[in-house]
Amino acid sequence: MGAWGAGPFDNDAAEAWLGALKQAAADGTAAALLRTTIEPLADPALGLIDAEEAGSAIAAAAVIAALLGRPGTDMPAPVRAWLERQESLRAAASPLQPIALAVVARVKAASEPHFYWEAAGHLEEFEAALDELHGRLRAKA
Repeated sequence: MGAWGAGPFDNDAAEAWLGALKQAAADGTAAALLRTTIEPLADPALGLIDAEEAGSAIAAAAVIAALLGRPGTDMPAPVRAWLERQESLRAAASPLQPIALAVVARVKAASEPHFYWEAAGHLEEFEAALDELHGRLRAKA
């Protein structure tokens, strides 16, 4: 059974993406993974963002917020502790901040999860989680 919740790490795609991020960090390619996860989705000409891409991108945006010094309270403790040891990733986060902001807004407006949450009658919960993440990405550390 898959995981499904409103938070950035409450779905299977986010969990799988975090595993890929840890592997990429071991390979020295974590900054590239952050960029390639979100950058293609920032294009407003792109159609509907599918659920897997949205889940991965929101997890990446939450990681970027954490690397900027603004982790969410819903970030799993092991992920938070691991990120605190990723000094080289901190420098990669700042240039990705505006892209992450755009992606969060796009996922909120034009993604499969948006329509799933709406159909389930819980769109406000989904939007509140994305608004909270968007606020952390915009805030100054």
